[in-house]
Amino acid sequence: MAHFRQFTAFGVAICDRFAVWQRKIRYADLVVEDPDGVSDMVDSGGRGQIFACSHLGNTEICRALVDHHQGFKLNVLVHSQHAQAFNEALEKAGADRIQMIQVTNLDSALMMELNRRIDAGEWLAIAADRVPVRGEKTVAVRFLGHAAPVPQGVWLLAALLKTQVNTLFCMKENGRYHLKLRRFADTAGWSRGNRQAQVAAAAQQFADAMAQECAKNPLQWFNFYDFWGDEAA
Repeated sequence: MAHFRQFTAFGVAICDRFAVWQRKIRYADLVVEDPDGVSDMVDSGGRGQIFACSHLGNTEICRALVDHHQGFKLNVLVHSQHAQAFNEALEKAGADRIQMIQVTNLDSALMMELNRRIDAGEWLAIAADRVPVRGEKTVAVRFLGHAAPVPQGVWLLAALLKTQVNTLFCMKENGRYHLKLRRFADTAGWSRGNRQAQVAAAAQQFADAMAQECAKNPLQWFNFYDFWGDEAA
């Protein structure tokens, strides 16, 4: 029964994604929890930052955040060869300030492009909870009582770009979406010699934040991949 309720919640989330694309869900419909003033930094006109996201809740609702802030450009980093098709669909839907960028091969040219976008005040969003099918460097964290591998990518990227990382969760509670923004880590001060320990600590802190939200809204855990692998068996 719990599985059925979870899949039902996922179906509702998919319908809500279409609703926000069609601007039937707007910023005014959200409950914004932003104690650290992340939204103010979006409007500051300074260097861009990173949102660390997850497959918990409905991150697509953050499109309403982009619509609310004039001039705000968000680049969503994806491990998909269909990024160009997504961009064309988004443009047709009027979401021209959101850009999908394929990062399957994160080479020096792409790093330079991402750095240019950050310097220009654009922001990046990347999932910090799912290891791509092709694999990438991972770090082990404790999540809901078991060990699980999570990608290092968001933390390594932030360290190379020397920028602030913020967490973004969007959870449906009592019929309304709560957009939860928090300052998380400023990687400008990270040292190369201690980077592995810093990455591991950041990954665990993010897993703890994700677990806290998951405990409150367990049916909105939409990471249907083999998240724990054999560790939870």
